[in-house]
Amino acid sequence: MIVPRPQAALFAAALAIPLLFAAWSEEAPAVALAGDVFLVLCCLVDAAPLRRAAVRLVTPEESAVAAGGEAVFRYRLENRGARPVHVSLAQPFPPGWRGDGTPVALRLDPGEASEAEFRAFPPGRGRLSPFAPDLRVRSAAGWCELRRNRESAPTVLVYPSGDGAKAAERLRHGRGVAPSGVRLRRQAGPGSEFERLRAYEPDDDFRHLNWKATARAGKPISNVYQVERGRDVVLCLDTGRMMGQAAAGGAVLDLAAEAGLSLSRAVEASGDRLGFVEFRDRVTAFLPPRTGRTNAMRVAGALAAAASTPTHTSFSALAAALGDRQKRRALVVLLTDLNDPQLADDLARALARLRRRHAVLVVGVADPALEKAAAAGPGGSRAGLYLSLAASRFCLDRAVAAREIRKLGVDLVEASGPEIAVRAVERYLRVKAARMLD
Repeated sequence: MIVPRPQAALFAAALAIPLLFAAWSEEAPAVALAGDVFLVLCCLVDAAPLRRAAVRLVTPEESAVAAGGEAVFRYRLENRGARPVHVSLAQPFPPGWRGDGTPVALRLDPGEASEAEFRAFPPGRGRLSPFAPDLRVRSAAGWCELRRNRESAPTVLVYPSGDGAKAAERLRHGRGVAPSGVRLRRQAGPGSEFERLRAYEPDDDFRHLNWKATARAGKPISNVYQVERGRDVVLCLDTGRMMGQAAAGGAVLDLAAEAGLSLSRAVEASGDRLGFVEFRDRVTAFLPPRTGRTNAMRVAGALAAAASTPTHTSFSALAAALGDRQKRRALVVLLTDLNDPQLADDLARALARLRRRHAVLVVGVADPALEKAAAAGPGGSRAGLYLSLAASRFCLDRAVAAREIRKLGVDLVEASGPEIAVRAVERYLRVKAARMLD
């Protein structure tokens, strides 16, 4: 769309000044009409080349940043016409974004290309987009401009990145201490696959002594075994309505996604096959278990882009989908919220079905604020009494659901904030060490 610029309005104002002094003259209307016609003709002549302007704007591909990081949007502008053009590009940002979208002015000669860069901090996790860029091509005299506001908006994929993911990474490499106080290592364990020989240590099992190597070396030598690789691990992320609520340390879905991202890194580094399922009232995404960095990045992208929807969660739909698609025994990690007592029966039935073939680990996001409100009591006010009763009921329902899950023989991890990622990775490593996937 071609529109006049402020310069045209200034020229019109300049024409109006003499008319104010000549208003008493009979020729004033004719002079005004002639000035208007002259102004319109000048604008038309100035705007005519804009219709043939061939400026191409290349929108940047989707980028990826960690939560709290700075996203960079780099556009490429190309002049494919036969005349020089003056362009202006601005990047407006929605509320919540912190960035500078100040327009960038460029002069492009025929065949020339240039870049314009904008930086901003996205407001949270997920696949996010700023507003569409505002491209304007100025005419030669500067009286008119061509506005192109139908350009596609770029996207940025914001990954969860918190203290939990960093602590889980240290734990996976054997440099951290688990919440239980046990130091875990990534590969070594009571597995059956031989890894290497090393000098005997006091804590070694005497059954792992290698007598031939001991005789040759003249000192005790132990066999070191590694935990078996090549097992299936399927991350199942609940995106129902309860996952959109707030909890300590962030939204429930954000914390679950962070735990899933930490687990995906641990699984990929351990050599196991990683799969992913996103579900709510139905299964919306299914990635079969595979190995490799490419598959791990695909799962990480799905975790980062997951968004909560105002629909109920169907655990039965998840169990049915896994029953049809996951025939090999696997560790099924269910990332969900346990605060909805209406779904307790459906969850119990689904876990019982999954337990027949798979090892199941339920990772539930806890909210310490509810426990604190339940323990605080009424506090001498009616509002405090209602809050305490409601929190106590929530805590009771959650405890009942947790007890039923454990009665089914299903492992359960409950934690809040960044700790949930650490506990999830710790439990995964323990499952591998116990050879529960054989």
